[in-house]
Amino acid sequence: MTAFTVEYRANILDKKYTMRAKEYYDFQHNKVRMDILRNGIRQGVLFDYEDNTYILYSYLDTQETDYVCQIQQLDQVKSDNFDIFGFSKGTGSSSIPHVLSSQDILQFASDQDQEYKGETTLDGLNVTHWQSCISWQDVKATFTLDYYFTTQGLKTLGESTPEQIPVRAEVKGVKGEQGDRTTFHHIYEYMSVRAFDRLPAETFSLPDFMVCAGQSDRWTHDLPSLPESMSYILERVSGGPKINKGQVGIDVVSVFTDAKRKLVRTDHMETISISDFNTGVQYIIDQNGCYPGPISPLNVVSASEENGLVKMKDRPEVGYLKGQFRFTGPKLFREISALGFAGKAPDRGEVLQAYVTSNDRKLLGVVVKNNLSKLETYYNIFNFVDTAYPSHDDRDPFDIRRCIDSNKITEFDITVKYESSYEGDIKDWSAEIIAGLRDYTARTVGCSVLQISKKDYHINANEQEFQWSGFFLGSIPNLSRAKVENQLPVKTYEEFVSTLFQSIQNGRFVEKISIGEGGYFVSVVGKNLKTKGADYQPVGVRETPLSKFSNFNGFCVKTFSNVQKKLVLNSAYECAKNCLASQWMGCNVFQYSKSTKECTMSMHESLPALARTPGCDFYILKYLSHFERFPGQVLLEQNDALFKQASTAEVCARQCLQEDSYKCESFDFCDEEDRCQLSTNHYYDKDSNPSFTGEQVVSCTHYSRKSLDDFTSVRSTDLTLPGLTEVEAESLQECAYLCQNDCAMFSSCLVDQRLVCKFVQASAVGNVKYEYDLRCSVHNAPDAKSKISKAKNSTKTSGKTARSNSSKSYSGGAMAGLGIAMVLTGAGVGVVTILLLRYFKIWNGF
Repeated sequence: MTAFTVEYRANILDKKYTMRAKEYYDFQHNKVRMDILRNGIRQGVLFDYEDNTYILYSYLDTQETDYVCQIQQLDQVKSDNFDIFGFSKGTGSSSIPHVLSSQDILQFASDQDQEYKGETTLDGLNVTHWQSCISWQDVKATFTLDYYFTTQGLKTLGESTPEQIPVRAEVKGVKGEQGDRTTFHHIYEYMSVRAFDRLPAETFSLPDFMVCAGQSDRWTHDLPSLPESMSYILERVSGGPKINKGQVGIDVVSVFTDAKRKLVRTDHMETISISDFNTGVQYIIDQNGCYPGPISPLNVVSASEENGLVKMKDRPEVGYLKGQFRFTGPKLFREISALGFAGKAPDRGEVLQAYVTSNDRKLLGVVVKNNLSKLETYYNIFNFVDTAYPSHDDRDPFDIRRCIDSNKITEFDITVKYESSYEGDIKDWSAEIIAGLRDYTARTVGCSVLQISKKDYHINANEQEFQWSGFFLGSIPNLSRAKVENQLPVKTYEEFVSTLFQSIQNGRFVEKISIGEGGYFVSVVGKNLKTKGADYQPVGVRETPLSKFSNFNGFCVKTFSNVQKKLVLNSAYECAKNCLASQWMGCNVFQYSKSTKECTMSMHESLPALARTPGCDFYILKYLSHFERFPGQVLLEQNDALFKQASTAEVCARQCLQEDSYKCESFDFCDEEDRCQLSTNHYYDKDSNPSFTGEQVVSCTHYSRKSLDDFTSVRSTDLTLPGLTEVEAESLQECAYLCQNDCAMFSSCLVDQRLVCKFVQASAVGNVKYEYDLRCSVHNAPDAKSKISKAKNSTKTSGKTARSNSSKSYSGGAMAGLGIAMVLTGAGVGVVTILLLRYFKIWNGF
C-alpha cells in the first residue's frame, strides 16, 4: 500500500505514560504526519520529504489558545521520530532524505530475520505472531519487535486496505553505550488501519491560525498582494463553535475598489454607496434618490479615521490582510483547493486565516477568530476580479450622474492628436485611452475623476485624431464633506471649462498613455474643446434618513427591555431607513455598533439611560420632524378631538404618530398645558378652520403632518403637459398634501412672489416633458405606497380658496388663550372670556 492512516494507543511502560496518536503516510507525496494526544494536550510533527521540511508543534493547554511551533529544514535536523519514519538518502547527488516504504514502517523489515511464532488471540481476535531481533546502530539500540497481524479472510475498511493488518507491536530492548545503558518497553495498540492510493494534499499542513517560527527554503509561499483595482462579492458570516443555528449572522455586499483613483463602491441590498476619498464625499443611492454627504469613518469596508482625517483603507486592510502572514500549507476551503496563510492581530486579540486559490492565487476568504470569545467571522470572497470595471460592457461602477442636478451636467468633447507605438488598430485599446484621458483631464482641472463621466469616443485614423465625449458633473450646493488627505475641491463648470480650455490652447494638454503589457503607448496632444448641455433627465435628491433622528455618539444602552428586532447592516444610515420603515409598528430608537455592524431597534419611547460605549451610537426619533409647525394658531375642531396627556410637543407628536384608533393628521399644543388635542383634520384640508391665538398670551401651536417627505424633489426643473390643474398655495407642504389619490407628481414655481403648483395624475406621467427653469422644482412620489394615506377620498382643494368660516369650539386651555387674545385685541367680550375660563377650571375668580 502506498498511503495509509493508522490510529494507535502507545503505552510507554519504561517512562510510565500513555498517549494516543494518528499517523498519516503517503509514499507518492513523500510526506508523513503524526498527531499525538497526551494528557489532553495535542502535539504534531510533520515530515515533508518532498520540500525538505520538518515542523514540530505543541499546544500548551487543552483549550489550544497558546502553542509553540518551529519550522526547520529536514536535512539539518535529527529527530527521534526519524527512527519511525526513516531518513534514507535521496537518489543521485541529492542529500534530501526520503520517507521509508510502508513495508519499513508498519511491517517487519525485509532485511531482518523474522520468526513466525504461530497464531494466538488478542482481545478475542485471531492473530498471527511474528518476532524479529533488530539493532539500530545510529542510536545504539538493540530490541526485539513482536508484531501481531490479523489472519487472512478478515474484512477490512476500504477496498485498498489489505486483509492482514497490524493489531499490536511490542518493543523491548536496551539503548546506549556500555555503562550507560537504559531499558525501554513500548506497546502499540493499532485501532484503525486504512489504506489509500494517496492522501489529500491538505492532510500535510499546519492547523488553521497557527503561525510558526523558523523557515524552510522550499516550504514557503508569499501571500499575494491585492491589485489596485478589483471587484468581488463579500459574504460576512459571524458565529462561533457553540452558537445556535438561528444566531448566525449573514451579510452580503458587493465591493468595487480603485485604489489609484481613491474610489470605493459597495452595494448592499438595494443601496449603493460610492465613496470619493479625493473630495471626502459619499454618495448613497437607493430607489428613492441620492443622498450626498460626508464619508463616514464607520464604513468598515472602506474607511478609517486617523489624526482627524478620514482615510481610505489600504488594499490589505480592505481584505483584512494587514500584517504578517505565514504559509500554513495546502488547504481545502469551501471545497476549493487552496493555500493557507495564518496571521495575528494582537492589538485586537484576533488570529486570522486567509485562503487563496492554488492555481491563480486569487483571494477566497479570510476567517477571523477572537481569542477570548472564540467567535469566528468568515469573510467569504466570491467572483473576485482583478479590476473594478466590468469587461463585458462600458458602464462605470462609479458613475454618480444620478446624484447631480441635470442642469449642472455638461457634455463636452475633447479632440486630441495621437501617435502610437502600437502598429495595430488603437481601437483595441480605446478603454485604456479613455481612462488615461479621464485621469489626465481630472489632474489638469484639479478635480476628482468622479466629476468627469465617460460617454463615447470616435477615431479618425486618417487624421490621427481621437475624440472623447464625456460629461462634467457640476458641484452640489452646500455639500458637507469629510476631511481627507490631499483634499480636492469640487469644481464648478466655469472652473472646468476655463482651466481645460487654457491648457489645450496653450499646448499644455500633453500626455503619454500606456496601453497593453508590451510597453506600448499612445502620445496625445489636445487640439480643441467643445461643450454643450447634456440631455435632460431629472434625478431626485432627498435628505438622509438620519436627519430624522437625534444622535448620541459613543453612547448606547446596555440592554433594551423591549427590543423590536436586530439586524446586521452596513451602516447607521441603513439602520435609520429600517427604523423609519418600521416606525408605524413601533420603532422609536435604535443603536448601531460599528464593530459588529449590529442594528438594534426598540419601541422605547423616551431617552433611556445611556452608558459610554466606544464604537456604538444611539439614535432617537425626532417626532416633530414629521410635522409642519404653525405658531400662534390652533384648529377649532371638536367633533373628532382626542385629548392626550403630554408635557412637550415632542411627546404629543409621538402620540399622534402612534395613534391607532384613527388616522391622526394634526395636533395642537399649548406650552403651559399638560395635554394636547389630536385631530383627523389637516391644516390644509378644505374643512379646516385655523384661528390665531395671538402673540401676547400663552403660546399655542398647531402641527400638521408633512406630506413633502414622501416626494423626491428635482430642483431647477418644471414640467409641461396640456390641461394641468394649477393651484396657488401657501407652501410646498400644502401642494404635497393636495397631491394624493391618483396624483403622482407635481411641480412648484415661484412666480411674482406667488407659489403656483401643477398636479399630474398617474395615468399621464408618461406624457410629461421636462424643461430647465430656475424658479421651479418637480416633486415625484416614486411609489404610491410610500405616501401617507389620507382617510378622505374627496378631491382636495387649496385651503386658501375653500376653507369654511363656520365657528367651532376648542379645548379649555387653548380656548383660554384664545379668549385672552380677543380681549387684548379688542375683539372679544370680557365676561364671555371669564365664563370660559371658569368653565374650563383655569380661573376661579379674584
